[in-house]
Amino acid sequence: WGTTGVAHWATGDWDVVIADYERALEARRAVEDRILEGRTLNGLGSAYFEKGDHTRALDYYRQAVELRRKTGDATGLGTSLTYLGNTYQRTGRLVDARTQFQEAIPILEPLGRADQMIDLHVGLGNLATDMGRIEDADASYLRAIDLAAASGLPSKEIAARENLASNY
Repeated sequence: WGTTGVAHWATGDWDVVIADYERALEARRAVEDRILEGRTLNGLGSAYFEKGDHTRALDYYRQAVELRRKTGDATGLGTSLTYLGNTYQRTGRLVDARTQFQEAIPILEPLGRADQMIDLHVGLGNLATDMGRIEDADASYLRAIDLAAASGLPSKEIAARENLASNY
């Protein structure tokens, strides 16, 4: 999956993106590269999520979680759990979303991956907002803002601030 896939992603041509990912998945399975297979499963999940097919997105994210548990890919597992949580949230399965986010926290925190922790805290903030827990949402967004500012990730800081502002 290279520059062609990126170009199609940018244009939102999801059927082409998905076909590219499916070819990549087949190739990665053929050479038994489990780390790249996990990334590709996440990519397929993300493409289906963007296309609006949340059922298929959940399927691919679940496969990625299972594979990443088997391979011990902690960074990938944290990412897959976060994406799975976001998709559960989008489909109204808020308790399932919370479970995935809570599982991701102790995996991602020790890794020091600020970008992933920011995404996770924004996800928790969005979830708390959906559950009507505005104070919890604000706390999650503020944590994401602090992490982004400390890590020099201005685009993530802006996104977290926009989420915080949307509650008011």
